[in-house]
Amino acid sequence: MNDAFKVNVLGQTFYLKGEHDQAYIERVEKYLNDKIEEVRSAGGTVDSYNLMILVALNLVDDCLKKEDEAAEVKRVLDEKSDQLINLIDSHM
Repeated sequence: MNDAFKVNVLGQTFYLKGEHDQAYIERVEKYLNDKIEEVRSAGGTVDSYNLMILVALNLVDDCLKKEDEAAEVKRVLDEKSDQLINLIDSHM
């Protein structure tokens, strides 16, 4: 089922369709509006277009940092798994 959800960003209303529930859409809307406010307050007054470019850059930065963190967690888990396998093998 693809429900339509109303989202307000920079005073504009958008309707999104998707498989998500209302709570998730509200989380997305809040995160985006919080990021917009963070960039707006840090950078002074800019027009909406430049503001959204700065927000997009910040969001990409957040995403890439999360990817790096996930890769590091995977690396550590792989290393620990190998150590445990070696330990088990050495006691057989």
